[in-house]
Amino acid sequence: MKFKIFISYSTKDLALATRAQKMLQQMGYVAYVAEYNAAVGAVLTESIKQNIANSDLFLLLWSRAEKESEWVSQETGIATAQKKTIIPFILEEGLHPPGFIHDLKYIPAYKGMEVALDHLHSAVLKNASQKEKERGVLLIGLAALFLLAVGSKG
Repeated sequence: MKFKIFISYSTKDLALATRAQKMLQQMGYVAYVAEYNAAVGAVLTESIKQNIANSDLFLLLWSRAEKESEWVSQETGIATAQKKTIIPFILEEGLHPPGFIHDLKYIPAYKGMEVALDHLHSAVLKNASQKEKERGVLLIGLAALFLLAVGSKG
């Protein structure tokens, strides 16, 4: 199963969301950007909620535009409630992550986009690696339970 990343953004920052999506896809991950991934005619709120629930990581592109977006704040609230790993990617100096994620370590993209994208790359690799380890432990546990169940029938 591929590692899935939900990208939360304001439409004013769609170009950056697109750039992040392409970079993440080149790394072999699935990156959800509603503009491109929500099916035409789909109920957008349901598509977004489902994709947040199915994601392994929530990437928040944060600028004044996102701060003013009702969608972004609601998406962030859903991700927080679902205990998703959230990476705030701060686009403007002087802004900090919002609300319940205000104290998360963030990537200061305003200091330089290329360095910030390298930090994002490293953070995603680390999170994906951890998730794969968790999945491996889960699979080993399930295999052990299966073997115990099969062995007890014999």
